[in-house]
Amino acid sequence: MKVAMKTKYGGKIIVDIPDDIDRVLGERARDIVNYYGLVVRTTVSFLDGDWPTIFAKHGQTMWLKVKDKFEVGKGRQESVLQAFAISTTQRLFRAWKTRLLKEYLLYNTDEERLSHRPESVSPVDWEYMVSYFGSTKFKSVSAKNKSNREKQTTKHSCGSKSFAEVEESTGRIQALVTDQQQLEENANPMTGDEILATVFGERTGYVRGKGYGKRPPRKNHMQQADVEASVSSSMTNVRQEMQAEMDHKLQEEREKIREEMDRIFQEQIREEVDKRIKEQMADIMSRMQQDYLRIPVGAHYMLSR
Repeated sequence: MKVAMKTKYGGKIIVDIPDDIDRVLGERARDIVNYYGLVVRTTVSFLDGDWPTIFAKHGQTMWLKVKDKFEVGKGRQESVLQAFAISTTQRLFRAWKTRLLKEYLLYNTDEERLSHRPESVSPVDWEYMVSYFGSTKFKSVSAKNKSNREKQTTKHSCGSKSFAEVEESTGRIQALVTDQQQLEENANPMTGDEILATVFGERTGYVRGKGYGKRPPRKNHMQQADVEASVSSSMTNVRQEMQAEMDHKLQEEREKIREEMDRIFQEQIREEVDKRIKEQMADIMSRMQQDYLRIPVGAHYMLSR
């Protein structure tokens, strides 16, 4: 509702996405993330399949909904917001499934679970998810993920705020940088991200301790190319899906037109046949009448008997 009120008269909410992070910072961060969650929950269905399939089908629709309400500031290109859209919708979709799993685990039987459907999911989707969470395939994947999480050494304990938002609001990492420079008198001072990478280690795609969105130092150019490739690939999939849908609709229209033309043609044939039959019958009656008139009067009497 906050987003609806702020954009009531056609304006857009300006968000800040820094150069080195696929995250929105500042007071508008909660607005766009909460709105994205609403868009995901009211647009997609779990019955559509896995995330790549869902994004191919609904990605363009979700992007246009957010584009209508938000824009990136500080002169940055729209593709930055679009890249954020791609990563955020996927993350929120996974988070939604996680919340539904917690609801599923509160009860012991499927009958109880189906009778306690969460408000965020439709009856049809909830029935599907209950079956999905109870499948052997899901339980196997879940056990593997649980084992991987237990190996994590860095836990998020900042509530609903991301690591990036906490850093931006408190300046703690910058303080670490200053202390490190003063203590070590380093001629080549480390950045905050390099400190985190040194302490916690680095994983492909993100810096430990920064959560989602933060890209590892020394890979900015590669990751920018990855973002652009991701946007391009996703939009290509969306365009292909839309083209396939358009082709299908065109084929349906062609079939309808062909059927209509056949119907009209058949009607025209019937009308033409009826017309010719009537003309022939009229001609026969006319000739019979003329023949009758040529018969002598006496013969008429004999014929009538």
